[in-house]
Order: sequence, then structure tokens, then C-alpha cells
Amino acid sequence: MSPKTYFKLFTDNDSFFNMLSDEESGRLIKALFAFAKTGTEPDFEDDLALKMAYTFLSREIQRDFDTYEKRCEQNRKNILQRYTNEYDRKQDKDKDKDKDKDKDKDKGKDKDKDNSLSNPQGGLERGESEWEQILFSYHYLCQGLPRVSKLTEKRKKAVKKALPYLDEKGFEGLFEKVARSDFLMGKTGSWKADFDWLLKPDNLTRVLEGRYDNVEAPVMPSPRREPWQEERLPSYDIDALEAVNSLDEYEVES
Repeated sequence: MSPKTYFKLFTDNDSFFNMLSDEESGRLIKALFAFAKTGTEPDFEDDLALKMAYTFLSREIQRDFDTYEKRCEQNRKNILQRYTNEYDRKQDKDKDKDKDKDKDKDKGKDKDKDNSLSNPQGGLERGESEWEQILFSYHYLCQGLPRVSKLTEKRKKAVKKALPYLDEKGFEGLFEKVARSDFLMGKTGSWKADFDWLLKPDNLTRVLEGRYDNVEAPVMPSPRREPWQEERLPSYDIDALEAVNSLDEYEVES
């Protein structure tokens, strides 16, 4: 199981924690984190209640992960198929350019322009499922950011303009990067990003370039001291010091 950045717990899961002691609850939540991050299975054979709670919750987490992986895989296939179809379509259009130029030029203009992600002019038809997949990835990965209730015409245009900036992971890769940024997720202050802010070209570019990635403070080495910088205690000649102290405060020449 590949590591995930988070997992979901629901409010009705508190029934498992309520039947455990505080110590057992702590062991349970730590075990769930370890399972979500690395797939590590704990040894709860000594505690039947703890084992039962862990088994149920870990299976629920695994089902969520499996569902998300299937959606991501389907998204990747859809993107690959879309670009393949577009390439084939362009090739056919070039071949028929001289014979049927006017027909090819008008082809698809009366179709649903808003359902095409890769072609803003609407030449490539896509279903509403693509928009739903983008919203699903945003809400699933960026939990805590403002939700999007509707993809308006303005937002759809912004989504199309954002496509050339994305890599092969598409919007999924963008939202994963956002989820790993404490600043963008609002964990460092009162401000947090939202769907519209992320789609603005300047903001999108900065996010993908890592301008908002978390940065660990470097550990600075202790400064090296040269031998001549070492502190040394003053050296005194004890006999000479006693001789000085034995002198009168004022000496008058005879």
C-alpha cells in the first residue's frame, strides 16, 4: 500500500473509542496512523476489544484508499484516451483539409462546448463525469478548503486554461501538492487557498514550482573556533606578584 497523506474517521466511529480506555485509545489511533502511512499491522492479540476496533477501522480506511486509487487510475486512463482521440482527430482533419475544409471547420461547433476539457473550442466532446472527477479529487485531497458547490461557466474556462500547466498526474497531482502545504491549507494562519485561487495561472504556476511547499529550518553547525580564539586564563608569576604587593604605596627617593 502506497503511503497516503491522510485518512478519514467519522463521528460515529467514536463508539469504538468510547469502549476503550484512554491508554487503549492512544494505542489505537497510533496504530491507525502507522497503517495509513506504511501499512504496518500492530499486535493487539492481548486485547480483544482493541483488536476488534482496529480491524473494523483499518478495513474502512483501506476501502477508502482502494476507492480513491480506482478513481485515480480511471482518471489517468481518461486523460490518456482523451489526448489519443484528440491526436487522431487532428491527423484526420489534416488529411481531409483540402477536400472538406469548410465541413471540418464547422464540425462540432454546435456540440456541448462546456464538456470539453482539452479543447476550449468544443471540438472534443466529453461527459460530465470529467468535471465530477475534478471536484471529487479537490474535495477528497484538499479537505478543509472551501467546498465547490457548482462548476460555473467561468470555472470551467479556468479549468481548461489550467490544463497546459499540469503534468501527467493532472489535477490529482496539483491537489496532492496543495494538501501537503501547511500554508495553502490554512494551518499557518487565518488565510487558506480555495478552488478559484488555485486555478489562476500565476498562483497555479507558483504552487507547481513549489513556492508554497513546507520548508524545514536548516540545522546550523556550531561555529569553529580557531586555536587563538580559545579562552585562556591569565598566567601570573606568584613570587613577582607578592613582591609588588609588599611595596609601599609611594616610594620616595632619598
